[in-house]
Amino acid sequence: MKYLLPLVILINCLMIQGVLEWTVVGKVTEYGQNVTLFCNVPNCCPEDAVVTQPDVPTGNSRLSPGEIGATVTGITMVIVLVSIVIYFGIKRNKKPEKEENLELTEKLVNTASEQNEDIQKNKKGNEENIEQKVSKMATEQKEVIPQNIRDQIKKKIQDWEEKDKMFVPTIASDYVMKSVGDKSCVTLTAPSGVGKSFISRHTALVLQKEGYDIIPVELPTEIKTYYQPGKKTVFIIDDICGNFTVNQQQIDNWKQLLPTINTIIADKCCKIIVSCRLQVYKDDKFNILSPFKSCECNLISDKLCLTSSEKTNIATTYIGTSMKDIDDVSCNYECFPLLCSLYHEKKNVNVKLFFENPFDVYKSELDKLSEHGDKGNYKICSLAVCVLFNNQLNEKWFQGKVTVEQRQIINDTCEACELNSIPRSKLKKSLDTLDGTFICKQDGIYRTVHNKLFDFLAHYFGQKMIECLIDHGDSDLVWERFIWQKSPDDKKSDIDFIIEIPHDYLKSYLKRFIKDWSAGKVSDVF
Repeated sequence: MKYLLPLVILINCLMIQGVLEWTVVGKVTEYGQNVTLFCNVPNCCPEDAVVTQPDVPTGNSRLSPGEIGATVTGITMVIVLVSIVIYFGIKRNKKPEKEENLELTEKLVNTASEQNEDIQKNKKGNEENIEQKVSKMATEQKEVIPQNIRDQIKKKIQDWEEKDKMFVPTIASDYVMKSVGDKSCVTLTAPSGVGKSFISRHTALVLQKEGYDIIPVELPTEIKTYYQPGKKTVFIIDDICGNFTVNQQQIDNWKQLLPTINTIIADKCCKIIVSCRLQVYKDDKFNILSPFKSCECNLISDKLCLTSSEKTNIATTYIGTSMKDIDDVSCNYECFPLLCSLYHEKKNVNVKLFFENPFDVYKSELDKLSEHGDKGNYKICSLAVCVLFNNQLNEKWFQGKVTVEQRQIINDTCEACELNSIPRSKLKKSLDTLDGTFICKQDGIYRTVHNKLFDFLAHYFGQKMIECLIDHGDSDLVWERFIWQKSPDDKKSDIDFIIEIPHDYLKSYLKRFIKDWSAGKVSDVF
């Protein structure tokens, strides 16, 4: 800016110089009539041009030299004044250089400070994120149970807590609680329906309030995978080694894990609560699993069986009526707690009729379903499929493209139910309508609401469609629940709901054994 004014003045002077310098071209006459004037701009004049301004008293020029000088001076002054006005106008609007530099410096400092703060915030945020990620990774490494399994366990425990609201304390439940406090491994034994699972789950929920983590064990290998030394944990094993008769394959699986079981029992932070059907526990094959026989709580023993007052309390809680509405025979059922629970879930059922012969009530319901056209038979058919899969029907079975094996199972089951073949989607929909009455679905697996009810269903369909069960039933189902001829020496002969094979189906039964044996399922056959 400080060089602007001199530059403007210089340019104006050069312009004025171009006006003031004249060149005479041609011969000057006495009268001055033959005179031509040119601006003396460098490199633009003829060769004989001179710098001397001619004295032109007359001629073509209308201004005298004095007038020309005055005009030029005036123009110059105007240009200079305009330049000065422009200069000071610009300078007035422009802040002093020092002040401008100070503001610029201040802005730079503020910007740098803000950027530094942003960097520090980002750095802190990144450090926190890294710490959180590291902490999360460390937690996940310590937490040996996958997140999806933990979610399933959480949901299952919530279901236990809901049902536990109706728990009725008994001598047996108090004894189990005391035994778990004294021992690291306790096994509850009894027939189906007495309350083994209910008491074991109630005990686990009490321990949970004391800081224990509950881990329900579905497969033998899970107890080894999920065990964490020094962490307060209670493992719940339901119906170990078979829910009808002893399962040799499960015996072998648990046998391989005995070192791990002994390690867990030695860990003072861990508890193992096992429920086992009495006929399985008494089987000689079970003796090899000595840790599970170290402390037995037999719920039907004289010491632990339900008293009359306890039965009254249970009946009042679940039925809402006094014991006078239930006869003495019904009260003596071993599965009385189960009957009360099942009745609680039923609607519009006569209490006396139900307790006199509860499974006749279920049989009557199934028979009525078959009388209600195709929709009723769809439900019968869906229950039959659940039985074929030995009470472990995975929801995924209804997904994807239908296989040849699935199509054969559906066709044979529908034929046995006097139905034309139907899509899997209809079977699933029918099964879902039975949720809460016959069926419950947990973790994508369809099961009956109680194992005792499954015993009844397996027997029911064993009478109705035995050939279909022999051909397509799960190997464990066929081996555990089928018997050719009852005899006093056979351990299966005194088991409720055992399925006796008619002589006409013996050949099919033997073929099924050969098929399983050829497939390498030797332990299931022998």
